[in-house]
Amino acid sequence: MNRVKRYFLVPMLVLSLMSGFFLTPAVSYAAEGEEDPVKAAYMEKIYVLYEDIYAAEGDMINKMSYQFVDLNGDGTDEMLIDVGFGYLTETIYTYINGEAIESLNTSHGYITKYYPSIGVLYEYGGHMGQYWDRYYTMGKNGVCKFTAEKVKIENPKTGKYTVEYRVNNKKCKKNKYNKCVAKIKKAKCVKIPDNWTDYKKQQ
Repeated sequence: MNRVKRYFLVPMLVLSLMSGFFLTPAVSYAAEGEEDPVKAAYMEKIYVLYEDIYAAEGDMINKMSYQFVDLNGDGTDEMLIDVGFGYLTETIYTYINGEAIESLNTSHGYITKYYPSIGVLYEYGGHMGQYWDRYYTMGKNGVCKFTAEKVKIENPKTGKYTVEYRVNNKKCKKNKYNKCVAKIKKAKCVKIPDNWTDYKKQQ
């Protein structure tokens, strides 16, 4: 997705400095950072993400939800954000080398389970007559790579479906896809918990 330009941040910062006060969220996140710099970095990201989308969509977005889950089993939580738009359904941030970085965006799909011992995430989604199962692997740089996919595609004229398979973002036969997924499923699978916290626009 093409990110909305963050043109609003500069005038906000200028007005803040002219008034002699810092932005309220910055103070809040700095205070949080003294106890947990990882979560503080994540909260900065969701603040900017929310403001970006609010600038583009206005009152169409009332809130986002987020939670912290260690998706790749490295002892440090990732941040999952339920954005709630079709074109940007979920965003995941991870913490690498002292910085929160964008790991994965989903469109019309949700991460519903994960395999922490191997850093694999599973997405189920659907849109416009297509339904998919997708697996991603979180790399050492924190960015998720496309691992395997099965897509059911509806023929609008007949209502029948064809199925396509991919491994490492390349079309393949069903057998190769099944072997890849079977290998993933040997690891322990964990469902994404229903432990969401609402994030609302900062005043």
